[in-house]
Amino acid sequence: MKNVCKVKAIRKITGIIAIVMAVMAFDALLITGCSDGGGNYIPPEDKPVKDRWGKWIADDATATLEYSVDDNGVSTITVGGTAQPNNETDDWGQWKANAAYDYTAQAGKSYSYKFEAWTKSGTRDLYFQYNTDNDEKIYKGETVSITNTRTTYTVYGQPLSRNVLNHVEFQCADQLGTFYVKILEIKELIPDSALNGTWVTNHEEFVDKMKFNNGNYEASYQNFPVEKGTYTTDSGIIKIKITHINPHFLDEVDAYAYGLESKCYSKDDLEEILGYGDWEDYFVEATVSYSVTGNTLKFSYDGDVVVYTRK
Repeated sequence: MKNVCKVKAIRKITGIIAIVMAVMAFDALLITGCSDGGGNYIPPEDKPVKDRWGKWIADDATATLEYSVDDNGVSTITVGGTAQPNNETDDWGQWKANAAYDYTAQAGKSYSYKFEAWTKSGTRDLYFQYNTDNDEKIYKGETVSITNTRTTYTVYGQPLSRNVLNHVEFQCADQLGTFYVKILEIKELIPDSALNGTWVTNHEEFVDKMKFNNGNYEASYQNFPVEKGTYTTDSGIIKIKITHINPHFLDEVDAYAYGLESKCYSKDDLEEILGYGDWEDYFVEATVSYSVTGNTLKFSYDGDVVVYTRK
């Protein structure tokens, strides 16, 4: 198909985030909420900030972690001992020590997480995990690179899984040193209803039709489905999570040879049908700016603007 490579340009949107799967168990320090002594539940939001922080360290960890919280709500986190290897060869060990912050999380909902973070010196990559579901082994998060300059970061989460634990984690066992975090806001994301409907464009480098419906989207090109997934919005930012793709638009797959119908398949479907393939590069998350004015939808990234019109 002539514009296969151009269609895939929709995935050039910056902000692609890797999802890291890590199996772990948590001690009682990270159980959200507590009793007031009379059997009454106290939600995290009603507790002092210092009481919403906790830590967890794996039994076999070589790294240690200590933290303290000052009167301004800044958590000072220090990783000691021996840093955990964090690579494919020696083990992905960053998760083996983390500091966690409690909040009331509800399955099926999406949240934005706004916080300040900086190091005592140098740079550090933290893994910010907002979905920890040990029952279903579903772990979602984003790598955040911090420096010694106090900086505000916002992570836009995807819908939480059924048995998600009520906290976020700053996984940090792979590097020794001290860093600082202050949670500014955790807010539920509600899809922008102004996006609902069908949008079309004649731009040659992008899918020519997109349908949005309260957190779910579909994209097509010349009436052939390209991909579909979920999305969240917040203050002019849309974050898309691709959950299904059409292999007919992938150069790496001879879809015709396998007799695949031209429709969107999940990653599990493709692995089962084809019996091979590393599909992580396609089932990604992407973040981009957008605006809706009347019947005009604009996506902006890397200085480019793509205009869609409501059909």
